[in-house]
Amino acid sequence: MLTTEKMNRVSIIIHQRRLSNLMGKLGETGLVQIIKKETDFTGATQLSEDIIKNIEDIQKLQEKLKEILDRPIKIEKIFLPEKVIFEGITIEDIIRGISSDLEQIYTKKEEFESHLNEINLEVVDKIKVQQLLNDLNSLNIDLTRIRELKNLVLVRIGYISTKNTDLFIKSLEKYPTLYFDKQINEENSIFLVASAQKYKDEIRSIENEYHTTMIENLDEIDLKDHQAKIDEIEKLKERKNELDEELLIFLEKQFNILNAYKEVLNNINNIIKTEINFSRTAHFVTIEGWIPVSKLNLFMTMCNETTENTALIFVSKKFDVEKPPPSKFKNSPIVRSFETLTRLYGYPNYKEIDPTIILTITFPFIFGLMFGDIGHGLLLFCGGFYFYYKRKNQPGSWKNIAIIIALCGIYSIIAGIFYGEFFGMHEIFGLPLHPILFNPIDSMMTAMKFSIYVGTAMLSLGFLIEAINYSLEKRRVDSLLVALPKMFIIIGGVYMVFNYGFNLNNWFQGPLFILIIPALLLVFGKMLLHTVSLSRILPSEKTASLLGSGLLEGWETILSFISNIPSFCRIFALSLVHIGLTSAVITLSEFAGNIVIGSIILVVGHIAVVLFEMMLVFVHSLRLHFYEFFGKFYKGSGSQFSPFYLQSQFSVLKFKVPSGME
Repeated sequence: MLTTEKMNRVSIIIHQRRLSNLMGKLGETGLVQIIKKETDFTGATQLSEDIIKNIEDIQKLQEKLKEILDRPIKIEKIFLPEKVIFEGITIEDIIRGISSDLEQIYTKKEEFESHLNEINLEVVDKIKVQQLLNDLNSLNIDLTRIRELKNLVLVRIGYISTKNTDLFIKSLEKYPTLYFDKQINEENSIFLVASAQKYKDEIRSIENEYHTTMIENLDEIDLKDHQAKIDEIEKLKERKNELDEELLIFLEKQFNILNAYKEVLNNINNIIKTEINFSRTAHFVTIEGWIPVSKLNLFMTMCNETTENTALIFVSKKFDVEKPPPSKFKNSPIVRSFETLTRLYGYPNYKEIDPTIILTITFPFIFGLMFGDIGHGLLLFCGGFYFYYKRKNQPGSWKNIAIIIALCGIYSIIAGIFYGEFFGMHEIFGLPLHPILFNPIDSMMTAMKFSIYVGTAMLSLGFLIEAINYSLEKRRVDSLLVALPKMFIIIGGVYMVFNYGFNLNNWFQGPLFILIIPALLLVFGKMLLHTVSLSRILPSEKTASLLGSGLLEGWETILSFISNIPSFCRIFALSLVHIGLTSAVITLSEFAGNIVIGSIILVVGHIAVVLFEMMLVFVHSLRLHFYEFFGKFYKGSGSQFSPFYLQSQFSVLKFKVPSGME
């Protein structure tokens, strides 16, 4: 459709005890964009205290949930059961219930992780002992013999930085000692020093000087335990893996409920932050919002059923010009894909034409003219279709881009038929292919003129839509005396150039009135109308300002004619580039001198041309629409319709109305 959905402003007045129930329903249906009003809750009121407490409780629970869900879970193994239902009279009831259940899961998870930490520490200790045994074995010493001599001989075993070994040995030479060492890695060595007991202090002083790490508990070390230690470590690692797997299985079983908690907490947080800005009295709350006219009856039925016909609902079509309704597209599925491009420029204002359906026609049309080749268009269509098939179940804009590419491929095939191009050749499997319209490289002047005709049609359409937008805004004078004259000036200017060239003398001999009349209307029309009507038309304007705006509009139209129209010659230029690149690939394959190499060059070259030209043409087609076309009529200053919506992938949130309530 050429316009966005019509909106109504609704106001709902309900008892505050029914508020949560209604908010749950509004979030479930996603019908209304709620209008938030700035309200000050900084005062120490009971309401603000309750809100602050609820938000703080939710944040604590969300942090706890994050700690649990941060552990990776194999989602592909999980069977998702039915949605978890959360029921309560108030928000506080649901928060308390989640808090209680979550605490049990969190405690169980902490128990698992505590056992895992204990095992990790034990494994680390035993690995250290195992490494020590390996190092001692590398010295080839008899610990039993050393223990027997320890009362007679000083024996010291420790670690030292390898770079200090030579200096350490040199320092020990002052005393009668026996010294052995073995490098255990790039940085450290293990050493043994034996000497008389009377040199005990001196040797220890040298050890301290070179920052050695001594092994003090030699009596407790048994080299025979080496294999036993390895076995113990392996058993501990097996137990750790078992516990890790048990924790994973436990969390997998809780996956649905944990995500339901996360979802519900986000929803409640959303409800609370939305409710903060409602207008309130002692017992009643007023909710205001925007709703599409097409959904109004459904909304009224839902509100009456939810509130048991106790709500007061007011509907209005009027709105403040300074704060217009949000914009909601209403397009068919294929057209909806092009909303991705429209949104890049901006959302349509509530009172202007939605250009998406026009973009659906013109964008692939111009793309096809730049990319015209039956074979390349077929590759583009197949690629877009394949990409869509891969992404069809995934949200996001890439699926829409795939549809756009596929549609551009179809238009490229059509343009290729008119150009007589099939993979850069003028034949299809030996059958001659003649251009129906023209071939850009054989008929350059015709192709360039055709590009300018396309540009003229696009700009004229843009000014025509501008006239319609002015009418929708109740600015009919601008529609008749600004937009339409611009359109006739553009058409007339192109006609004069193509028929009389750039010789002004020839122009005066031709039908110059087709330019002069719309130009005079554009520059002086509003001023004259204002003056003749004795200021009854355009009463808020002044004659001088109307003349100034007319002159400015005239100057901008001249610039459009000079800059925008020639800009469409890029259609002609890029069609030549496309044909040229394709011809280069064919020529290179012919020069290969080998059918296999030639075929590889041909296939790779065509794919490269398609990918490169697709990006180049896409950008230029977008540029022609955004700058030359949209700039004539489309403001894109609207805001997106964003209804109040609660997530419901894992959970169902239900509020009960307090019993005994009238």
